[in-house]
Amino acid sequence: MQEKKIALVGAHIRGARAILQWTLEDLAARTGVTLQTLHVLEHDKHKARKDTQQKIRRAFEEAGIEFTNGNEPGVKLRQLNGNDKH
Repeated sequence: MQEKKIALVGAHIRGARAILQWTLEDLAARTGVTLQTLHVLEHDKHKARKDTQQKIRRAFEEAGIEFTNGNEPGVKLRQLNGNDKH
């Protein structure tokens, strides 16, 4: 059975950026998502389209972020090996 992906909310995005010390500009560059869209999503003013959410999730997960519990949003940094960089 496949694990259900947690829908990202603004707290996930803010938390992941804080852990990685990424600016909105950093996230925009890594995802191709506009600053305006990221700002709106971080403040929960709209829900992300599926493709936008996938771009954001992929960028964070490639940098070592793991998302937890959508009802109580959580973010943690996985143990990275020496070849991984964020």
